[in-house]
Amino acid sequence: MSPHPLSDWLITFLVEPSGLVFSHDPYCVGAFELSLKPEPFPECERALAASAQSHSITLNDRTLRMRTFFLGAPEDDVVRQGRLYAQEALVLLGYTVPFAATPELLRAGCLFDLSTGLAKPIPQRLQQKMYRRSMGMVAILDEIATHPAITVNSLLSTSPDTYGELGRAVRRSAHWSHLAAQSDDYGERLLLRWMAAETLTREDEGESLTPKLIAAAGFPESRHELSLPAGERAALSTVKDFSIWKKRLKALFEKLREARNKIAHSGFRELDLGDYFSEQEQLVLRRVLPRVVGELQGMALNALQLGIRTMHEMWGRFGECFLLHRQITLARHLEGNLLFSLRQPEDPFDE
Repeated sequence: MSPHPLSDWLITFLVEPSGLVFSHDPYCVGAFELSLKPEPFPECERALAASAQSHSITLNDRTLRMRTFFLGAPEDDVVRQGRLYAQEALVLLGYTVPFAATPELLRAGCLFDLSTGLAKPIPQRLQQKMYRRSMGMVAILDEIATHPAITVNSLLSTSPDTYGELGRAVRRSAHWSHLAAQSDDYGERLLLRWMAAETLTREDEGESLTPKLIAAAGFPESRHELSLPAGERAALSTVKDFSIWKKRLKALFEKLREARNKIAHSGFRELDLGDYFSEQEQLVLRRVLPRVVGELQGMALNALQLGIRTMHEMWGRFGECFLLHRQITLARHLEGNLLFSLRQPEDPFDE
């Protein structure tokens, strides 16, 4: 007899909406269904309530159920993989809705064995503490009007091989950026965000990532600049302090690469970074790096929407992938977002 018997499962997790309100009609993200409706089987709802109680979670009329099916799988794999995929789906959900969405996956859930009809709470695991980070209101200029929702749903509903190298890179990048948002140590956040960026930029082992990071920040040069339409290039040439900031950011990204090695290999933590970066450099990194990661992820989703499946082709078509869906020029976006942010003094909304 197999030590890990296979079965067909319905698995449900609880999600805290954090201001994101769904109707009672289910909302699908890939293979997952988000709904306010109770479980379809009474025994599932009882198991879910028991799991919530064991984790000191209070069910209310705004708590979302996030459910999906796993067929022909052992129980442990369903719980482990289901939670990972559910976290990934919630991260990518933000690309499918036209407003800030930060739903949080809770540890509670239930399993329903479709073969036996038995329901039970998801067992508790060690290291289950969830760290919450508060965030103020965010004003988004140059809102991308048409998010590639179909691409995201397809990406999460099909085999990872369907979208090739680039599809797998998008999923990994979303995973690292999600972990970065949860970390309380800024040294860890720098490392994780570097990884989130690196997985969408590195084609060759020995290449410098700085030209691609600079391009994603809105300061393309060389072949990346030449891939932009002539009107976009002309508009960038009129941006105040464009060359000055490009030079500063290039030097800072090179320094960040060295810091990445110190964090990964020498155990640098947040307190150690003050010996390596000035306070002003740290402030710039706090404002630039999350934007770069977001731009890279948006660019990659655009590339998938265009039928691109490799990193090489995406970067070969940088201008097309980076500008898709934008309603204003890159120059106006740069002036109204990143450069505006970099000119502001430190405030409580900085990390």
